Amino acid sequence: MPSHKIQFILKNNRQSEIHFLEGEVHFLMSQLLHQMVGRYFVIIDEKLTKVFPCLIDLIQVPTLVLSGTESSKSLETVEKIIHFLHENQCRRADFLIVIGGGCLGDVSGFAASIYKRGITWHFFPTTLIAQVDSSIGGKVAINTPYGKNQIGAFWPARHVYIINTFLQTLDVQNYNAGFAEIIKLALLVGGDLLKVIQADEMPAISKLVILCVEAKLKVIDEDWIEDVDGTRIGLNFGHTIGHAIEKISPNLLHGEAVALGMKVELYLAKCMGKLTFCVQNLDKLLGKFNLPTAFQHYISEEQWPSFSTILTQDKKNETDNICFVIPLLDKAKYASPVQIKKLHLSLTQLKKNLFYDKFN
Repeated sequence: MPSHKIQFILKNNRQSEIHFLEGEVHFLMSQLLHQMVGRYFVIIDEKLTKVFPCLIDLIQVPTLVLSGTESSKSLETVEKIIHFLHENQCRRADFLIVIGGGCLGDVSGFAASIYKRGITWHFFPTTLIAQVDSSIGGKVAINTPYGKNQIGAFWPARHVYIINTFLQTLDVQNYNAGFAEIIKLALLVGGDLLKVIQADEMPAISKLVILCVEAKLKVIDEDWIEDVDGTRIGLNFGHTIGHAIEKISPNLLHGEAVALGMKVELYLAKCMGKLTFCVQNLDKLLGKFNLPTAFQHYISEEQWPSFSTILTQDKKNETDNICFVIPLLDKAKYASPVQIKKLHLSLTQLKKNLFYDKFN
């Protein structure tokens, strides 16, 4: 059973736990579901029911099968979940179990946060990007026609169960996309995680996931609700530009868009005279995991009107300028990130930097 466990207390005195487990999926899920105490309901990604048909046989409670794609993060899906809970007479003391990737966790966690003013939920993240990022920290949200994660809440899962063998079901593209968030975190925290991700040989993925979770918890430890001047804002590195790219190029996975977003935001920071990571070195790191680096391959100047409109709707914007976040470096060491800085750039200057200064 659990080979490693992290417990922590949130500021509202709610206790959460993250469990790391190694072993065969069917056996672990059977054991965990059998140990659940209380009345609960299950939401599961439809892809998993095909890859692990035995999971449905294990679940002996009302179950809702949903698509776990980005398009599922919608009010329509929230309504389906609420209807499912209502039809099965879910009470406030009951809880929800969610088995799937980050998109399914986001929408299901959001539904849990508003149903009867909030019910407890547990999350089994099944993709790399969900295990190292979205399952940790309690952000839940849905998209709107105006942009990503425009409606959301902070509602952490009470228990997160990270089963490493779920990752064996991922294709290469989805697996590699998870490394964009790992690279982002490594650039933010530096230290051992950055050394590991830059090394020629990678550790076992189970060890890397634990390193990432521990690093993210340190970032958000004193800033669970992303205060204006808090540390958590740094986790938005790459996401201002990345979310806009993702909206314009829906064929890109979230991690792939974030990869491009990090490159663009480092480049913009350099244009503003900020001391941050080398864009060329980031290119090499992204290339190591076959992540995209050619911005203008995905966004053309003809798409600028739509692209800029999405940028203006980003949640971090405080003025008419576009806000993005970068890690600044220690001038003496030129390596360790020492500060997270919010930068603000006008749309006019941003367009010039991206399309007229031969950036790609």
